[in-house]
Amino acid sequence: MADPGPIDYGEIGADYAFFLAHSTETAAQLAALGGHVGRLAGLPPPARLLDFGCGTGAFTQRLLTAAGLAPGARAGALAIWLVEPVAAHRDAAAARLAPLAREVVQADSDAAWQAGPRFDMILANHSLYYVPDPEAVVGRLLGALAPGGRLVAALLDRDNALARLWRAGYAAAGAAFPFLLAEDLEVLLGRHGIASARETVGYRIAFQDGPRQRSHVLRFLFGPQLAALPTEAALALFDPYRCGRRIVIETNYPHLVVQAER
Repeated sequence: MADPGPIDYGEIGADYAFFLAHSTETAAQLAALGGHVGRLAGLPPPARLLDFGCGTGAFTQRLLTAAGLAPGARAGALAIWLVEPVAAHRDAAAARLAPLAREVVQADSDAAWQAGPRFDMILANHSLYYVPDPEAVVGRLLGALAPGGRLVAALLDRDNALARLWRAGYAAAGAAFPFLLAEDLEVLLGRHGIASARETVGYRIAFQDGPRQRSHVLRFLFGPQLAALPTEAALALFDPYRCGRRIVIETNYPHLVVQAER
């Protein structure tokens, strides 16, 4: 399997939509992140948020709105910087988040956000899997925190059921697993002398069993790399989760939280 790089979720839109429709993950994560985002409202405006891997901004829009940063009344409370390799998604995120912020900046290169201000919060929501030089990126993110700032990184860990499917798929294709997981990030933080806190996000995935439904989740995980996997072996990865005529997966992953000193 070739180096996959970041997945363009536009290419797997139907598969991502299937995952969202059959998973409680978004609701669980919104609840888990609410306190982190809510603290921004108490900071002198504008509080600065770096959304590292913002996608189309749909999740961040829901997150900020749920935290009370509704369009209009609190629009001056935030300055948001967007990091996203897919330009069309970054444009969509900027349009979605503009009503929630005093300023929205599209950081179209590493230099753009590194040259910006220090950030009161950095959100890396399932985005660090794909960075080409994780050690360098983690160092830059830590350096971008303002005094008292907070980094929250959502990553699957090795115990997560989808991560086990992901890793087993690469093994079936005879390829090394190329992505950063939560344990790997903890090691990198340790090299900087940083200890992170773990907050567990539990969620459920459940859907009617069948090859089409299993394939939706596989394409969500593997994107175009799915073509390199043996089809029967890939579909069989779900067998341990059969519950009658349904697939039911109860699992969790951590938010790793780093709090900068003041």
